[in-house]
Amino acid sequence: MVRAATIGILALAVTAPLGASAEGRSRQPREGFLGFTEDVTAADEGLFQLQKLCQAEFGRNTRMCTVDEISDATRIPDLPEAAAWMNTRGWSEVYAGTSLVGNCGGWGGDPTGRGALVDNLGRFQSVDCTELHPVACCRVGP
Repeated sequence: MVRAATIGILALAVTAPLGASAEGRSRQPREGFLGFTEDVTAADEGLFQLQKLCQAEFGRNTRMCTVDEISDATRIPDLPEAAAWMNTRGWSEVYAGTSLVGNCGGWGGDPTGRGALVDNLGRFQSVDCTELHPVACCRVGP
């Protein structure tokens, strides 16, 4: 009898839709790309402000995604039609004709700095750091 109950629970867990628990609540992946924040900010407000927006919306162990995390994402969440800040972390490749070098002059140190965005279709672009955008957020552990 105990064995049958265990099999029933296992079957329920296997048949639950991906991204939802048996109760229908959404759950987030343990690591990787989570999505864009609802709140927007200028990137020249500082790195910690961008990180805090991710933590406020997606919980602990989250931060602004790096360009490599976005590029390597295997799970793409449903995203609003928007473009969000991402951390190029010194990445100096030229991608799709747009240089993604620099992170807004040190996230606020240069008023003429440029920052990198990723849009809901996965296209990268470089924009003025005073523009208001959501933040692309990733989980970095359980």
